[in-house]
Amino acid sequence: MKKYKELPSREVLLSIFIYDETKGEIYWKYTGKGRGDITKPINGIGNGYKRVRINGNLYNIHRVIYHLHYTCSCELQIDHINGITTDNRIENLRLVSIKENAKNCKVSKSNKLGILGVHFCKRTNKYVSQIQIDGKNIFLGRYAILEKAVLARTEAEMKYGFLRGGRLDDCGK
Repeated sequence: MKKYKELPSREVLLSIFIYDETKGEIYWKYTGKGRGDITKPINGIGNGYKRVRINGNLYNIHRVIYHLHYTCSCELQIDHINGITTDNRIENLRLVSIKENAKNCKVSKSNKLGILGVHFCKRTNKYVSQIQIDGKNIFLGRYAILEKAVLARTEAEMKYGFLRGGRLDDCGK
């Protein structure tokens, strides 16, 4: 499991940052050498995530924001519930395991249909639906109609607690 660099204490972070909860952004509290302008949000981007340098170390801003509100474990990941990596509002962040975070992944660029877990098989001339649970692919079926393959995938996502559209689907539980 990936271990993240330990953040400075919550007290230190509160002494150097202001958090704007409506925008999900942090600002430097003070101006001066080595500090940003208080009127300008920190928006250094690396690998799709906003980052900030504190005492010579780079940290993802979503980890800093989470740590401003809650205790942040170095072993766990912080998931952007709606999938937008720059949306750092605290209500969009949750502490998760790698397995839980994988349930909220995006569609691969190589997926020609643009539908997670569904692809077209030229050999059978059908749509194949599948889902991965605990590192194992679960075959959900072959379908002549795309909508049926998508429905099978959606039902499996609900069964296994995947996130869809930024929240758990209402599956009658």
